[in-house]
Amino acid sequence: MYTIDDLRQALADESADRFTRLNFADVKRAAGRRRHRTLLTGIAVLLAPIMAAGGAIALVPGESGPSPSPDARTSVPFVPYRPNGTDNPWHADSSLPAPASSDYIETGVKFGETERLVLFYMDDDNGLDGGLVDAGGGLRRLGSTGKPDPGHFGWGVSEFDDRRGGIIDYGAFGGADPKIKVTAGGQTLDASTKPVPGHAGLSVWWVRRGGQIAGPTSSANPAQADAVIKAYDAHGTVLGTAGPVQRVDTIVNVQDASAEVGDRIHTGITAAGGGELVLFFYGDGTTMLLVAGRVDNQGRLTTIKTLIGVHQPPYGSGGIFDGGGGIFYGGAFRLDVDGGQKVRVGIYEGQASRIELSGSGAAHQGSGAWSAYPNLHVAWATGLQGPVTGTAYDAGGKVIHQGSLEN
Repeated sequence: MYTIDDLRQALADESADRFTRLNFADVKRAAGRRRHRTLLTGIAVLLAPIMAAGGAIALVPGESGPSPSPDARTSVPFVPYRPNGTDNPWHADSSLPAPASSDYIETGVKFGETERLVLFYMDDDNGLDGGLVDAGGGLRRLGSTGKPDPGHFGWGVSEFDDRRGGIIDYGAFGGADPKIKVTAGGQTLDASTKPVPGHAGLSVWWVRRGGQIAGPTSSANPAQADAVIKAYDAHGTVLGTAGPVQRVDTIVNVQDASAEVGDRIHTGITAAGGGELVLFFYGDGTTMLLVAGRVDNQGRLTTIKTLIGVHQPPYGSGGIFDGGGGIFYGGAFRLDVDGGQKVRVGIYEGQASRIELSGSGAAHQGSGAWSAYPNLHVAWATGLQGPVTGTAYDAGGKVIHQGSLEN
């Protein structure tokens, strides 16, 4: 369990862990086509943050000072997002259970001062995945690299800044005990490898290096990593070259440079594990994360799940769409609540007095506006079965917008 005093994955260019670069004009066009997207397995994202561009890093010992990391914003108190324990579902799609810690492949790689890199086999579609585990056992997922065919690398290389002066690359290879060499920054290094338990002929590899780090996927023209990663057989013959290299720490950087913004939205629903289910926004000045949490009778906040990332709006601008139009987006997220019930949560941008989620079996409905930007609304309902519809009303009860929240 973790509280607001030690608080902290969006995500994907077609994967669960990389941001897709969109703007609200893109969202509006998508709404015109009635397309509502969520991420495949993780935190859903509609707008990516613009993180600092990648740069050259000279590899230094792990005890050295940290490499460049996100700045804390000064407009609101900085509260680091540090998840751990059983109250940290590792991503928003409950159909993909978090791996058991016994399945972790320990790499010995540190991330910052409190977390470490673990690798694990996700499933036949995602293949190898990586995550950051803290001292309390909380896991922050990073990114998948695919299940490779025999004699080949997976579909990509995952990369991140370890905040200790180095660059970490990891991936998968379809072979036992592969010889993998990484050339970057004028050095050639041997990557560490381990077999994947229960999957004969499948190995994971990782390396800590210097040189040029890849730019974040949220950048329009991200910098290219300078690493050349090759696998060799026992005779020194090249079996394959890995790529492409993609940054997987974008969402982690957003989380760690974020603070709670605006008032919490109280639902009046008892959360699983007790306490009231609350919804709140967490952001870094560019991107906001809508987070579900629970508050106990002593006022302590425990984060349950990050639901969606949205661009932090220009407060008081009167709306992001010309003409004051509105849109439901991101789908209807699912949360477990007290008594084994499910609550569905939806988000709406536009001028409205209230919004409502409806469908078969709705038992408890409510909505609230985000105090930092009142045109951004959140609605919830328990007991919904089948398709979910969102409706926005004006002060007189007139319907001003209605849309499906199904993906």
